[in-house]
Amino acid sequence: MRSNLLEIVIVILLISPFLISSGVLSSFEFADTKFSNAKDDDYCEDTYDDEDGCNADSQCEWDDDECDEIDDDSDDSDDSDSDEDQSDVDSDGDGVTDEQDDFPYDSTETTDSDGDGVGDNADEFPYDPNESNDSDGDGVGDNSDAFPNDSNESKDSDGDGIGDNADNDDDDDGIEDHQDDSDGDGVSDEQDDFPNDSNETTDSDEDGVGDNTDAFPNDPNESKDSDGDGVGDNTDAFPNDPNESQDSDDDGVGDNTDAFPNDPNESQDSDDDGVGDNTDAFPNDPSESQDSDGDGIGDNADTVHGDSGNSDASDSSDSSDSSDSSDSSDSSDSSDSS
Repeated sequence: MRSNLLEIVIVILLISPFLISSGVLSSFEFADTKFSNAKDDDYCEDTYDDEDGCNADSQCEWDDDECDEIDDDSDDSDDSDSDEDQSDVDSDGDGVTDEQDDFPYDSTETTDSDGDGVGDNADEFPYDPNESNDSDGDGVGDNSDAFPNDSNESKDSDGDGIGDNADNDDDDDGIEDHQDDSDGDGVSDEQDDFPNDSNETTDSDEDGVGDNTDAFPNDPNESKDSDGDGVGDNTDAFPNDPNESQDSDDDGVGDNTDAFPNDPNESQDSDDDGVGDNTDAFPNDPSESQDSDGDGIGDNADTVHGDSGNSDASDSSDSSDSSDSSDSSDSSDSSDSS
């Protein structure tokens, strides 16, 4: 038996080059592949009883404590479900999904507003991509601070290693800072409210406008008087009109011009009768201001009022007649009674 096996092996070895060149061997491999793919539905379950061995076989997967064949048809569905579920994943459990979280694996951070790689919670300058730390708490970021660990210093203008606040000559010009006169106006920078403006040295009311330019150097609420009327532009209701500065009734007409400065409905009285033009039925007739019956004749001149057509004299006569009649009747009644 062993002799027969040996002879078979020798024959295979001798003819293998022929089998390879002729493609016969590849056919066997194909057949073996087909055989492998044609394994029955219980192949995985019968072959593996441990998870590692099962998952190592590309045809199998461990599911519910047993090894099952991979269902090719379900792969696409599983991938779809996986993609859908991915949008709900919150890897760091901070309540923000990974898709929305700038730091999906850091539960202490979710946003990086300036995109500098440092989360807003830790970033002391969350809107400045050039800064994130302020080690000395002086309000100047470490990247810009010449002295990041000294809260009393942040600049070293002359680069001598001494902060400007402590350096008596921070521009290294050989003149001590208290003697420097940057604008050359004869007033040292320390005494000059405007060290870089040779036209200004003092700001008495501290409104940011130098006294030489300030029309009201002692009034911090005013600095200009555009119309030169002595009333500052901020207070002047008519800053470009030297004849007006107030509008008490806010009708757009200055008090000096307004015939009725406290009545927003009137501003003119063309006939000077004391009745504003807007109300006066006869704005150019000082003797008239009303036309009660709308007949175009002012009440003062009109002898007929209302719709009755009766004249004022007629109305008076009627009133008199009525009175006389009444009196006569009363007299007659009195006589009869006696």
